[in-house]
Amino acid sequence: MKKRFVPTIIAVTVFLLLFAYANFYEVEPIPKAGEDNPILLSSIKLDDVKAITWKKGNSEEIKAECRSENGKTSYKLVKPHVSRGDESEFSGLLRIFEDLNSERLIANNATDTSLYGISTQSPILTIETASKTFQFTLGSTNPIGNSAYFQRDSDKAVYLVRSNVPPAFSKAFNELRSKNIFSEDFLGVNSVELINSSGTFKLEKPSSGEWKVISPKGSPADGSEVSNLIFSIHDLKASRFVEDEWDQNGKSADASATSKYEFEKPAFCLTLAETATKSWKLLVGKEENGERFVKRDDSPTVYAVPTANLAPLNKDFNSFRAKDLPLLAKTEVKSLKLRSASASFELDLASNTWTCKGRKVDSDKVNAMFEACVTNKIKEFLPMSELSKEGLERKETADKIEFVGSGKSTSILFGMGNVTQIAILIEGQEEIYRVPIQIHEAFKHLLDVTMPPVDKKAASEPGNKGAEIKAPETMPVLPSVPKSSKLTTEQITMPKPVINSDTIPNTTNLVAEKKLNNNTQAVKELSVPENRQVLPNEKPVSNPVVIPGLASQAITPLPIPNGSLNSLSSAGSELNKK
Repeated sequence: MKKRFVPTIIAVTVFLLLFAYANFYEVEPIPKAGEDNPILLSSIKLDDVKAITWKKGNSEEIKAECRSENGKTSYKLVKPHVSRGDESEFSGLLRIFEDLNSERLIANNATDTSLYGISTQSPILTIETASKTFQFTLGSTNPIGNSAYFQRDSDKAVYLVRSNVPPAFSKAFNELRSKNIFSEDFLGVNSVELINSSGTFKLEKPSSGEWKVISPKGSPADGSEVSNLIFSIHDLKASRFVEDEWDQNGKSADASATSKYEFEKPAFCLTLAETATKSWKLLVGKEENGERFVKRDDSPTVYAVPTANLAPLNKDFNSFRAKDLPLLAKTEVKSLKLRSASASFELDLASNTWTCKGRKVDSDKVNAMFEACVTNKIKEFLPMSELSKEGLERKETADKIEFVGSGKSTSILFGMGNVTQIAILIEGQEEIYRVPIQIHEAFKHLLDVTMPPVDKKAASEPGNKGAEIKAPETMPVLPSVPKSSKLTTEQITMPKPVINSDTIPNTTNLVAEKKLNNNTQAVKELSVPENRQVLPNEKPVSNPVVIPGLASQAITPLPIPNGSLNSLSSAGSELNKK
């Protein structure tokens, strides 16, 4: 009998599919003790919302309209007054109702909802979408778990909802208002004017070009600093609304705000402009309790802003200036001249190779010097009156690097510095710059690799710099004469020259004795000739020298032949050692 497996396989497959469906789709989770299975109370897409209304008993109704444009949703309050809505407040509130589930079903068909704090005076939140309107009523708070009683639309059932739902029903008008002073994007701003205690500063940006300081004097501007200022005013938010007395037209009726908050003589005033007829002005008034009062010149509303948040807007002239060092561009430099206290060198560029007197120099160190000058910006501008204080008054001895191009050059003189910064003077500029110490470090590294290697053989030859200093092997022998005086080491102190101590000349007429077995101090005797012939090239000394310890004796200093002074000093040094 022939067996058929295909029908069996099909039957088993169908059984497994039915089993999986029954276990995953037809089974409800078993709720915990005291809980019900959650019920979906609302499912709202944020992009579909058209309007939101808050109403509580006889109180004034609050209404906001929602508009989606280019993937961005904006909110506008239309009742009781017209004002921009706070996007973060609205988006956070609506997310609660995106997928709102109940915690528990309290009553399936409640006839007396007053037991749950639900009445005509209860807060009602209405959300309108393109296809449907949802109405929710909030009851009292359940003392257990801080959840709240809740009803939806015309449903007679009463539910318990999570504790994050009740705050959505109690929003005040000012809570829903935008805290941003400006809502404009400022993308087309090409002019900035700041008036503060330091003066009036104006910056402009040509249609194709970089920001420039126009007044008080022309200068390249720091584009990132200007951009930060524009973004800071765009993102400036109020901590609270100070003056908000509305008239029938929806505008503040308080005309005394200008003098009350010192806007007629503001601490500073900032104006941004796109065109001659399209501009925005911020007035910053007096300070009180860590806040300053501010307002737009085109609106009567007065805001309070933390004083610290206004710091990025209140700048001085140097803050707006470009922080790049005014040096030749790397592509223009043909040679470099380095100078330190001990040496000077000149580097030349040919075929992308840097050389010093025909010797190749490490190009990485040269590039590091250029890189340090480009990447490290000016940290502080100082007046020329600070030259002495910054160690730049003696220009001829300062470390210096000169960038030489075709018919032009710029030089950096290095002054005093600390661990992080150093003062520099760029020749031709009328001010001192304080810059990161990395620029001077790059200069020193380049100087190190530029110095030629030491030729040890040549350096050992007498007369060459770095040659080893040796004392002569022999000294002129002085004639022996009767001793006229005995001079002890306590009475004669001779300098110790820097010599090679391994080579000490043998001298005549210098006697030293050392007695180790008694208390007698070693006495060194110097025989001085009383009468001897004057040697050639010798200058006689006529002034006698009185030696301490010899009460009534004086000796005439011994004339020393030229070339013998070092030898005699060496001998004296040896005596002192013994």
